[in-house]
Amino acid sequence: MQGKKILRVGFPPLEDFKKNLYLNPMQLALEYKKCITDEQMDSQTKLAKKFGVSRTRITQILNLLKLAPEIQQYILTQNNLNITEKKLRALTQIKDKKLQSSKFQELLHNLQHK
Repeated sequence: MQGKKILRVGFPPLEDFKKNLYLNPMQLALEYKKCITDEQMDSQTKLAKKFGVSRTRITQILNLLKLAPEIQQYILTQNNLNITEKKLRALTQIKDKKLQSSKFQELLHNLQHK
């Protein structure tokens, strides 16, 4: 099977994820979640080995799924995301979704007025 590419509907080829060529961290989070669900990965360690990243990195990316749905949707629809993943990860620590959304709006506003 060497040389054949696995295409996943709605996502770039798996090889692109392995090479960190993805542009959208939310897409990657959804891909990791899909692997856990569909392939019944029983640990983040196995997922990390599959993608060639650390388990900590898997956790960081999966934590983006803790963002409010409207924030996730916004990130998914952006071709050129101007917000760093580190700032997005900070938002995941806010449990209250309304406060999280408010902080996200502040972040967007600050980026637009730089």
